Amino acid sequence: MLLLAALFAAPLCARSAGPIDLEQISQVPAQLFDEGSGLPDLTVTAVETAPDGFVWVGTMRGVARFDGHRMTAVPGPDNALTGPIRDLKIEPTGQVWVATARNGVYRWDGHDWQRFDENVGLPAQNAIRLRVFAAEQGPRLFATGAGFVAEWDGKRWHPHALPDALADVEIFDVELLEQDGIQTLWIASFGQGLLRCVARAPCTSVTMPGPGPRFFEVSSLASVAETDGSTSLWVGSYGGGLARLNAGQWTRFHSGNTALTGDYVLRLQTLPRTGKRPQLWVGLRSGLARLRHGEFEMVAPVGQWANGRINSLSVTRDAQDNAQLWVGSDAGAARMRLQGNWRTISRAGQRGNGVWSVLFEADGAGNERLWLGTDGEGLLRYEGGEWQQYGTAEGLPTMTARTVVRVPDGSALGQLWVGTWDGHIARFDGARFREMPTPWPKFDREAVGVILPVSENEVYVGLRAGGVAHWIDGQWRRFDPADPVNPARVPDLQLTGTDGDRVLWATTYGRGLARLRDGQWRYFYRDIGLPADDLGGITLMPDAKGRQILWIGSKAHGVLRIDVSEPDAPRMVTTPALPDPPDRYVYGVERDGAGDLIVCTNYGAARWRPRADGSFDALTFHRSDGLPHDECNGGALTIDSLGRAWIGTIGGAAVYLPRPPGSEGAQAPLRIARVTADGVDRTADVLAGAIRLKADARSFDVQYSLLNGDREALTRYRTRLEPVEAQPGDWSDAHSRSFTGLPPGSYVLHVEARDYAGVHAKPLAVKFDIPLPWWRQPLAEAAFAIVALGAGLILLRWRERQSRQREQQLIELVRLRTHELETRGLELRRMNEELTRLSYHDALTDLANRRMLLERLHGEWELSQARGTSLAFLLFDLDQFKAYNDHRGHLAGDDCLRDLGHRIEAELRKPEDTAGRYGGEEFGVVLPGLSLDQAMVVAERIRRAVETAGLSHPTTPQGVVTISVGVAAMQPRPGLSAELLIAAADAALYRAKQTGKNRVEAASPDHPRNPANS
Repeated sequence: MLLLAALFAAPLCARSAGPIDLEQISQVPAQLFDEGSGLPDLTVTAVETAPDGFVWVGTMRGVARFDGHRMTAVPGPDNALTGPIRDLKIEPTGQVWVATARNGVYRWDGHDWQRFDENVGLPAQNAIRLRVFAAEQGPRLFATGAGFVAEWDGKRWHPHALPDALADVEIFDVELLEQDGIQTLWIASFGQGLLRCVARAPCTSVTMPGPGPRFFEVSSLASVAETDGSTSLWVGSYGGGLARLNAGQWTRFHSGNTALTGDYVLRLQTLPRTGKRPQLWVGLRSGLARLRHGEFEMVAPVGQWANGRINSLSVTRDAQDNAQLWVGSDAGAARMRLQGNWRTISRAGQRGNGVWSVLFEADGAGNERLWLGTDGEGLLRYEGGEWQQYGTAEGLPTMTARTVVRVPDGSALGQLWVGTWDGHIARFDGARFREMPTPWPKFDREAVGVILPVSENEVYVGLRAGGVAHWIDGQWRRFDPADPVNPARVPDLQLTGTDGDRVLWATTYGRGLARLRDGQWRYFYRDIGLPADDLGGITLMPDAKGRQILWIGSKAHGVLRIDVSEPDAPRMVTTPALPDPPDRYVYGVERDGAGDLIVCTNYGAARWRPRADGSFDALTFHRSDGLPHDECNGGALTIDSLGRAWIGTIGGAAVYLPRPPGSEGAQAPLRIARVTADGVDRTADVLAGAIRLKADARSFDVQYSLLNGDREALTRYRTRLEPVEAQPGDWSDAHSRSFTGLPPGSYVLHVEARDYAGVHAKPLAVKFDIPLPWWRQPLAEAAFAIVALGAGLILLRWRERQSRQREQQLIELVRLRTHELETRGLELRRMNEELTRLSYHDALTDLANRRMLLERLHGEWELSQARGTSLAFLLFDLDQFKAYNDHRGHLAGDDCLRDLGHRIEAELRKPEDTAGRYGGEEFGVVLPGLSLDQAMVVAERIRRAVETAGLSHPTTPQGVVTISVGVAAMQPRPGLSAELLIAAADAALYRAKQTGKNRVEAASPDHPRNPANS
């Protein structure tokens, strides 16, 4: 049996241990931000959230600010903030403090940056750590560095007196605590350990008692307010784990006595929780941990980094007041939603098809149990905080448990039945599973897809290939699909009616909806308006009028509804209209405890919340929201007694925690992110009020963002420019507006936004003026009038006529100037588009250049991974091309490469395939969706096209230009990268060169760079 020691280490016996602790069992969803998201560098050293909702990030190559859509670099004055950042902190007033490694400390007050160094009392050029502590007289700001701790008084830095032993010693952190009116400053030093400074008394060294690893390199400090009113001091050490001081007693925590995977602590962070003890989060060199219920546990965010170094931690809350943890690591910044709808609870079966079935059980006495039927890992049970695995050694016929149910047998819960792949059914007798004799054939394409209990002595079974079987009073009756009147492939079953007139409904593949009544089958398809004959999960959900409505998933038409109140005359239900699901391939739909519909599809899940008018508010969920995978499994969606939805996917299992309607109704702040006029930043001026542009201003750009902290990609905006536009534009995801050539006048840009839940934010308005040119100012016009009066009555008429002509000329001039600006803007855009095209194409061959080729390869890698399809890559170069250049010259060599580019293009599928110049005489081809054998055919076709072109080559054996080709293909999987495909193709190309040239070689199965070996 496959023993997954990391997950399932419990004994075989069952034990009751209360409700399932979802916070313990689940993985936290995280959203990762890297250089592709706009970070200046992957190594994130600090993350802080400002009161206005913007998130500031420090990296080893500068500062960035997250506006809800992307990270934007903040270079600071004279690019002072583009180097290594040691720390940053934000005061409650919104002032941002940044400690650089080279240029001192900077502060952003919302308008300007200001530098603070030795001239204002900072003891050294650079600071290591910044800390802000709340106090009655206002926040207190501290800075630490090599041999110093300094406090800011609003004008200057004031160093604290430290022992001589700390001279030039790095001070990594400080913590300020107050008890009975006496303040104590705790100091974390690297090499001299922990020091305590009470009031104005000299600082004293604190020796850490108790067994454990070394504790003289102290890295981080944090205080926790305990539920008994006391305060604990937590101390993190680089190499010594953690220590806690409470009521005068020290306690050590390290990898030797806790679940911590390492003793190198870099950062501590407390998470306040209303009515509960604050939670302590620990950033280690080996990952992320938290203290919960007095025990440390490692936290593995869904789909992000594993065992990476955690440099910084910061707590914030989204617009709905849900806690979030920002994590800075060597792999970028991550936003972890500590509270959310979805939680991954298991990654079981991810090497196969994941989790096929989920069964949640509660015994009514507060004890809960979870069963997972997996692909390849048997049956899993979670109870009492531990996983237990059942496989063939415990009596299961196979290691793939396709469906798990309880069948009534007179006991409180009933007997556990498990249907497996190959078509077996096993029943649990309390100690092991025992196979039940069944009448249908067992083979590798058969599976027990659904077991529908009716009573203690009656069960219906739906099979993947063998149709339907009926077990009653210990006897089987099989509806053999060899008889065409019986169904064959049955995904799901549902009963309606009463004991006196019971009707069995079956969804089928290929025959629509089947009905068994009075022992006779009847099929409904196009005769009742069904748009599909391939159907999936089936759920009975009566409507408000008591009508029996079957909600059915389909392979290509989403969710279908059929009214079966009259079993002989079922009819399609089409109103109210249903939202579009995330994917048209729907496996099933269920109603959760909040009355919402949960829809599971081939690409994501959805929540459909009924509105008062009968329509639905739709919200989609994917892996970034906490799902283990985007593809659900059929038959693996169930609602437990608490109204929670449990689902199985091909990447594991997850649980959905319903929220009552109205819980997502808080308004998020709509903010101005950036404003520029002719390329000059005017954001601060706009925030201060209306701004006045120059009379000749050519462009005005406004960026805005709804800072709701969750699912920003679903945020929608619309705007209206007053007085130019009478109505707002359409809702879209565009979060900026640009204006050119506006005439003089006063304008107001009105911006509206709504979040993923449809909640509208408070609109904002950007006011700006474009003044008249000087010659149209009132003073100038008055001067012109005085001159005209002095010229006399005779000149008056002539002057008025000239003035009118001049005014018309000026109006025409403005029109022409505006047209000229618009024309220049269009030309500039065309030039930019041409530059972009040139940056992605090779000028010689007119193929994609290396940059575009690699971007296309990485993009197709992600798409192939999501679709589960193959991706192939060809790498080839010209044989003996240097000799060709030596004999014919480089101009002839360029002509040869150009001709080769045209011949490659002629052999490819368009637009699926992409060919590009990899470098010199090397070329690469990206072939989405092709297996290795298919890619070999394409490669051979290209090789022959080059050879038969007959381009003369004096030094090849054939006398013509030839190429050698390396071919590699694989199905991308998580944890691998596209570089593996390149390396495999390169190895195959090398082998082609070594074995005679002018040939095509596939990646060797035994080669270490073969993708199939990864």
